[in-house]
Amino acid sequence: MVKTLQVPGDSGFANHSISYNEKYNFIMACSYDNSVQFFDATTLLPLEGREAQKVDSAVRHIAFEPETETFLLSCESGSIYSYGISNKILKIVQEETNSLFIHAEFIDSKRCVFPGHLDEVSIGNLEDGSRIRLETKERSLYSMKNLKKKNLLLASSVGGSLRIYRTDCLPKKLPMLYSVGRDEYMAAVEIHNLIINGKEYIVTPGCDCKIRIWHMMKGKLRLLRVISMKEEVFCTVYLENYKMLAVTHRRDFISFFSLPSGQLVRTLDLKLRDCQGIFLMEDKNAIGVGSYTESTIKIIQLHPE
Repeated sequence: MVKTLQVPGDSGFANHSISYNEKYNFIMACSYDNSVQFFDATTLLPLEGREAQKVDSAVRHIAFEPETETFLLSCESGSIYSYGISNKILKIVQEETNSLFIHAEFIDSKRCVFPGHLDEVSIGNLEDGSRIRLETKERSLYSMKNLKKKNLLLASSVGGSLRIYRTDCLPKKLPMLYSVGRDEYMAAVEIHNLIINGKEYIVTPGCDCKIRIWHMMKGKLRLLRVISMKEEVFCTVYLENYKMLAVTHRRDFISFFSLPSGQLVRTLDLKLRDCQGIFLMEDKNAIGVGSYTESTIKIIQLHPE
């Protein structure tokens, strides 16, 4: 079953510019016209009492901290905004930096990390508004994944390396524990940390039409296999109940790969032009997919084969 959410306006959606909140049952949709809109996830109608907001440029990534119920919106211009569910306030965390490689990530309930200029990152405190810059000795970070329980930050750089940093030394320093890879085409558009059958895996969809599957053990990464495909990878989401990765390619279909084998399970034609942004609605056993060029989001109900 497929349902359609038609978002007001005529702009599409970037990679990670749509998010679903299970607790409050709403969809946050950030389109290329710089709007941030909210919809009831059941009726797909505009959410009453939560007005549309405006940011200075298109949102490229959304992060969420459940403890404080706060979103981080990373924009094309380099600006970063926070949005609180309870107070409904949208405020700027970082001004425009003209960087295309912005991906903010929560370190804990109060602090977030985001790339700065060239070889530095910034640690922002959302409670008091302070910010500290730290050197990373690497070109701008491209994507990040915080492993809060382990005090580790996984980061992919524009230069293509995949790195592991310690976060228990913040805010004074961000020491690097491990680094692998050095090919700019390998840069991961996102990073997944998965536990499958008791083993820990890191999955990194790259800029080179490949998805790399790593085994993580004792703070190091070992490459297990590489999934190569004809289409470029734009956005992915992990379906834990099915142990599959759903992938968009800026085409009219999405692909499903079994993990950790990397085997292609099936492709699904959505009759939606330029599928790009994809998000999970786990409690509804569904995923959502937004078009890059149209203001349309498709909600797909999943069913066991």
